[in-house]
Amino acid sequence: MYMKNSIITFGFLLLMVSFPVGSILNGQNGQAEPQKHSKNRPTLGMQLGSASWINISDDIDHVVGTSGNMEGLFPIKSYGSFDILTGFNIYIERHFVDGVFNEVNQEESRASFIPSPDNYKNNTFTLLYLGLPIDLRYRLNDEYDSYFTFGYRFGYKVWDRHSYRVGNETINESIDGINSFRSDFRFSWGRFLNPCNKPKPGISSFSLGGFYQLNGLALDGEVNNWGLFIGLTFE
Repeated sequence: MYMKNSIITFGFLLLMVSFPVGSILNGQNGQAEPQKHSKNRPTLGMQLGSASWINISDDIDHVVGTSGNMEGLFPIKSYGSFDILTGFNIYIERHFVDGVFNEVNQEESRASFIPSPDNYKNNTFTLLYLGLPIDLRYRLNDEYDSYFTFGYRFGYKVWDRHSYRVGNETINESIDGINSFRSDFRFSWGRFLNPCNKPKPGISSFSLGGFYQLNGLALDGEVNNWGLFIGLTFE
């Protein structure tokens, strides 16, 4: 069910890219000329922030997560102050959890966390995804000002690691039962630091935002994810 919803959402956003939405955005003539300046505003940058698991058992005392995202986003269509962007991203999360990852059903990949015994220490989960981002960006000023983005990220897990200690022994293993696909919505506010007709090497904009993961950590949807981030882009 969660995977089906993710594919439907992704298909809808992909349709936005190809659909002639200019008539909606400019309210005239059913046509909108792409704005040349928007082509000078690609997003090449990185984001760092928090990541928190929700729907987790109340018996689990402590969940802390960090996230990092590197991506390239390029305007492919522009209508007035609106840009549609797509590209690629690499996303990584690391969580420190005071609980044991318990796979209840191998066939259904149903998994949850249970309280850890006293000799179970340093429990960390690391997940790495390659993904396809799609953003709708609204620029408050054509040359030099703030912007808002509403986006969607669809990723595939290419690497994972579960590390913990039992007594004096450290164990590193792959995570069975973790969902191979990741799907989330993002919203952010940002500001360009230089006018587009006067580009300068270095940091071109900064942003603040958040995300909410649509599908769960395991295939049954148990344990979802949300977070906040700060981002920088470069020219």
